[in-house]
Amino acid sequence: MVPALRDLDDILDEDSKPANSEDRGLASWKRRDTKASAIIKLTLRYEQLENVSGSETTAETGSTL
Repeated sequence: MVPALRDLDDILDEDSKPANSEDRGLASWKRRDTKASAIIKLTLRYEQLENVSGSETTAETGSTL
């Protein structure tokens, strides 16, 4: 989660350079979504975190909470 907050999560991915503008937009959305999800999950108690640990998006995390 911490690499996502520092915008370093794409460095860990070997395919971090999207080919076209649509792919760049999706990559940007995924980066922002991952950052938001990390912020939310870092503020939760362990009991709450258990419920959202399998969430793939911030929207999914929010609806679970």
